[in-house]
Amino acid sequence: MLFEKGFAVDWITRFDSFSHMLQGALVSEPALRRFAQREFNFYPRHEVRRVTPDSATIGSIDGGPDREIIVGLVVANLNPVPNRELWHALQDEDISLFLVGDAQVNGFLPGAIAQGRAAALAIGRDRANSIEARYESYFQ
Repeated sequence: MLFEKGFAVDWITRFDSFSHMLQGALVSEPALRRFAQREFNFYPRHEVRRVTPDSATIGSIDGGPDREIIVGLVVANLNPVPNRELWHALQDEDISLFLVGDAQVNGFLPGAIAQGRAAALAIGRDRANSIEARYESYFQ
């Protein structure tokens, strides 16, 4: 959906590979081939260190210098335990924030996907309850 909305995507993960839990399903390589046709950068073994309204600072978990990348939107997939430190740290920034998936509440993958989809659809719109309303309507 982000590509369809015209966004370039920088995939930053602490893991060695893209979608590490789906390697056995053989979906990672076809996805990477599709993404290679778009504006897509992949940063394995990296983490986001800082987010501002127009950039993010990322760095390798193995060390070395940090780098700054230009961003228009940050979608964070946080730990599987509700951890809202980044959410709270960014509350005062002039950026749109969407709390979805396990960052909101532990649950199953279909719920997290529905919340992520609702967040993507809400980009550029008034956020007032749009995510919650779309999430609830998805399961009714």
